[in-house]
Parts: sequence; C-alpha cells; structure tokens
Amino acid sequence: RYDESYLSFGFIVLTAGGVEKPQCVLFSEVLAAFSLKPRRLKRHLETKLSSAVNKDEEFFICQADRLVKFRLDDTGMCVQDVAADIISLVLETSELQKLKHVSLSNNTVSRRIAEMSDNILSQLTSKVKTSKFNYVAIQIDETTDVADLAQLCVYVRYVHNKRLEDEFLFCETLNPNHCKRYIPE
Repeated sequence: RYDESYLSFGFIVLTAGGVEKPQCVLFSEVLAAFSLKPRRLKRHLETKLSSAVNKDEEFFICQADRLVKFRLDDTGMCVQDVAADIISLVLETSELQKLKHVSLSNNTVSRRIAEMSDNILSQLTSKVKTSKFNYVAIQIDETTDVADLAQLCVYVRYVHNKRLEDEFLFCETLNPNHCKRYIPE
C-alpha cells in the first residue's frame, strides 16, 4: 500500500482498476505495482533521477501538485478539461456547453459501442433478409483465440444491389464441452 513517505522518493500513487501503482512526479512515469516498496522507489530515485537525490520533500510536493493538476480521473487521463479549453479558444461558448454535458464514463462508452454493434447487426440481417435472389451462403468456422478459448465465427454471403457481398455475422465463445446442440441459433 502507498505511504505518504514515498513522496520523499519522488512518487505519488496512481490507482487504476483498484491497483495502486507508483507514479514518478518528475517524469509522470508509472511503475509496476510490485515497485510500490521503499527500497525499489529509492533505487529508482538514485539511478534514474540522480539529479534529484538531494532534493528535499518540499520539491517533490510541488512536483506532485503540478502532476495532480493534470490528472482528472483514476487513469490519469486529462480529457474533458483540455477539450473544454480548446473549444473555448476555437469555437463559440454554446459548443462548450454541449461538451460539458458529454459523459466520459466507461459505462457510457461501452453502452454506446454495444448500441452501434446492435445497429450494424440489424442492418446486416435486414440486407440478408431482403436479398433479391433469396440465396444466402453461411460459413461457420471454429477457431481458438489467444486465451485458448474456442470461438465460433459465422460469415454470410448474399446478393445486394446485384453485387455479391461477404460479411462477418457474429462470433461467440463456445463452451469448452461444446457439441452441435450448443451452437446458438
């Protein structure tokens, strides 16, 4: 766990995904979580920040304050305030108000991606169903991903506007004990 005394080595804490990681106040470098130990932080200070070895804690406090001013959230990303500054310089203030209503949470982004995915799937199924010649070919392929999980990939070929179209339809993770009864309909 982070301790306030680590600031004397030039590090503050950055919490990402519930994991505390040390962040250098001079170079904004984030070290691995296992480096959150006094001897490792001191070694980093002596080897990489040798010019700051004799600096007092007040120096590191000023540097930490500067670094924290740039940070908006747990990931250290500075997005909305910087965008607001850019918009206020370039565009009208009404555009700035629109930006302030934009939610930047992970849930909003993942929900929007899921909505776009559903929209694309519905457009594709609509095209396949309204295919002029009513000929559709489906290719099913089983493959494994990097985690060694079985994936069922389905591709569809159909005629649209007198052109043959090939599209990726969907991909599903298969149960390790899958059989033909498991394949989604």
